[in-house]
Amino acid sequence: TGQRPPSTTQPLPRFYPVFASRDGSCLCAGDRPPGEKTFDVWIWRVEGLELELLRRLSNVSAPTFIADCDPQGPHFAIREMPSVSMWPLGAPSGAEPISLRFGRQYWVGRPAFSPDGQWIATSNASGLHLWSLARQYPAVLPFDFNFQVGKMDFAPDGSFLATTGDNIVTVIPLDGLVQATSRTVFDLRERIWTWGVAASPDGSSIAVGSLFGSLAWIGRVDEEEPRALQLPDDGGAYYTTFSPDGRLVAMLTGIDDIDTAVFRVWDVQTASEVAVLKLDDAVFWGGSAFTDDGRLLTATSKGIVAWEVLSGEHRMEVESDL
Repeated sequence: TGQRPPSTTQPLPRFYPVFASRDGSCLCAGDRPPGEKTFDVWIWRVEGLELELLRRLSNVSAPTFIADCDPQGPHFAIREMPSVSMWPLGAPSGAEPISLRFGRQYWVGRPAFSPDGQWIATSNASGLHLWSLARQYPAVLPFDFNFQVGKMDFAPDGSFLATTGDNIVTVIPLDGLVQATSRTVFDLRERIWTWGVAASPDGSSIAVGSLFGSLAWIGRVDEEEPRALQLPDDGGAYYTTFSPDGRLVAMLTGIDDIDTAVFRVWDVQTASEVAVLKLDDAVFWGGSAFTDDGRLLTATSKGIVAWEVLSGEHRMEVESDL
């Protein structure tokens, strides 16, 4: 809110990156000394603005720190090679992780927990896999999409999982007592790599960017024809996020040149651009999130900037070289 100073934990200079759970109650960070091939991992529970250390994991073998945290379990998962490793945080501190692997393993994507703690989704060269954490389903539901899954996002209520890959956006319903069946909601025809998918807070709309190209898209889950969001160049669009009321969607655009990338904001109902957000003295580093009062928080090279989207007014909420 900007009304309280930020909280810090013990100074460890190599923390990068940091992941927060969707509800903000769990935080995880990795530390890999220069020249080393393993991470030390810290996982905290966030109470108010205080950090309570839940677990520290040593010597986690991962090429990059690509992870997710499930506060319901609680669980922590990280992409290792050639699988995803998951730790139940309620287990004894020395417990070995559960290895989630299925099919061909030469490529592994970022894992994602559903907000209700029912599922963990993983992806690799064999397609998408849903692993049940709380239901009497088979251990894994495989979906062979015949292409690499780009990005994934669960609906805020856990009712479906949306995935991107190639030029297809797919929704997999997760409610009910029958095995989930996927369906294509966007077939964009343009041969580009869809990226940065996000579901609106009420689960009715999906927005997706592109790793390359001059278009992004928005549409409803009920198979409405997706509407194009025009971009000024072929720089792509990423870091997709909806406002809490679902009326606005923001993406970082022009991501092929981070020095000139800007955030663009569109009206969901009309698909019209309502704001272009840029800074003269800093560059955007990617991450973004709307606050409950409708401001857009963006990560920049000088700290966290909060925007009044429609007016363009902004201020530095947390100053830090990033």
